[in-house]
Amino acid sequence: WMEEKSQRASKLMMTLFLFLSQVQEFISGKEFARTVKKFLDSVLTACPDISFDKKRMLRDFGFRDTEITQLVNAGVLTVRDAGSWWLAVPGAGRFIKCFIKGRKAVLGMIQKSKYKEVLLSDLQSRQAPNAVKLGLPYHIHDIIGAQLVDCVPTTSGTLLRLTDD
Repeated sequence: WMEEKSQRASKLMMTLFLFLSQVQEFISGKEFARTVKKFLDSVLTACPDISFDKKRMLRDFGFRDTEITQLVNAGVLTVRDAGSWWLAVPGAGRFIKCFIKGRKAVLGMIQKSKYKEVLLSDLQSRQAPNAVKLGLPYHIHDIIGAQLVDCVPTTSGTLLRLTDD
């Protein structure tokens, strides 16, 4: 039990470290960098929550309305309701947009092939469409991992077949 708790704490610390690294890289040199640093230093270290309300931000952490607006503009907070916010990862929206478009493009490549199946080696050697910003190998691993295709071993290599969902 203690070992499991220690592993969870270790994963949480690693996630926090990655989050802090991502945010610090994003804000470097921007006008709201001081406000974001204040948020990271005072709020994230003292509060494990992922949701924050206005009363707590103003009273407990000493932020002003303008600073909260800067945090939203910086992408560190995203609006949950009027007067409350979720913790956010700056730039995550752009990544998700590229991820979804790329996944659809690769699935479309398989959809258009005969019998809705293609050899993995053939797919890897194809020219990636413009929508595939994260790279064809990334999206191939994604669709295999998400079980959107079945991997069928053949004498010619692995065959990717769209699932019947």
